[in-house]
Amino acid sequence: MADDKHANKVARSVFNKRGADLSMADIRVSHGICYIRGTIKFFPGRTDNKEATMSQVIRALRQQAEIRDVICEYTIR
Repeated sequence: MADDKHANKVARSVFNKRGADLSMADIRVSHGICYIRGTIKFFPGRTDNKEATMSQVIRALRQQAEIRDVICEYTIR
């Protein structure tokens, strides 16, 4: 339980480093599985490919020791 709490903070940190706005998204870690649901927005001024950025986020999450797998059900706005 405490590990999931720490993993949730790690997951949110990975998103924040890449300029993602998670106000309309739900990011949860349960038993080491990271669930990404909802709508993910990026802060204004970003000109890079948002799909590629999300691929980088998912790859970075899978490399974290606290997270065993990532389940995605999101849309990008």
